[in-house]
Amino acid sequence: MRGYVLGVISLLAVCFLATPYAGRLLLHLVALPYPSIAVGDAPAADAIAVLSGTGPPHHRPLGPGELPNRLDAGLALFRARKAPLLVLTAQASDWDERRSEVASELPPADVLIVGPAKNTREEAECLAQAAEARHWRTVLLVTSGYHVRRARLLLERCIARRSLSLIVIAFPADTLYYERWPAGSRLYLPGAAGLGYTGRAAKEILGSIGAFF
Repeated sequence: MRGYVLGVISLLAVCFLATPYAGRLLLHLVALPYPSIAVGDAPAADAIAVLSGTGPPHHRPLGPGELPNRLDAGLALFRARKAPLLVLTAQASDWDERRSEVASELPPADVLIVGPAKNTREEAECLAQAAEARHWRTVLLVTSGYHVRRARLLLERCIARRSLSLIVIAFPADTLYYERWPAGSRLYLPGAAGLGYTGRAAKEILGSIGAFF
């Protein structure tokens, strides 16, 4: 009987974690310590580093309730003259694409592409290399709110290994990314999408722990 009860509880737990509601809740908790920051309130830095993800900039005014993605935020910081250089991470296959995403707004001299980087750990290593080569003292790290903790921890580890004096200032973008996921009753229906959202949250939580090793 005890085994049966545990089995039922386990099944219910899996079903709950497979719902978009659970994924949104977990990601909200992960992002909670990193609320949105107004561009005007961001400090000046030597570079603005934008991690890959969330697509190209919109190149248009955002609608009501629409939040800037990572590149939108990076461009807004650059327009506000928060740093003289916009740094984008890229995989080997999308180097030219990353540059073209901002080519209509920035001259090549104002953009630095670093890579190749297939994941956040490699992005952190590439940014640390650039910081060492260019003698940066401060960098604005732009990424999604739920991704801030893991990304900053990985970058700070790379900085420490190189014995650099670099201050990393997180600038959360698209902090409510998960709010665009299924609404209404679909929030509570288990499925592959729900597992994907929960898996993303688990990746951030476990990755933040793994960054210490």
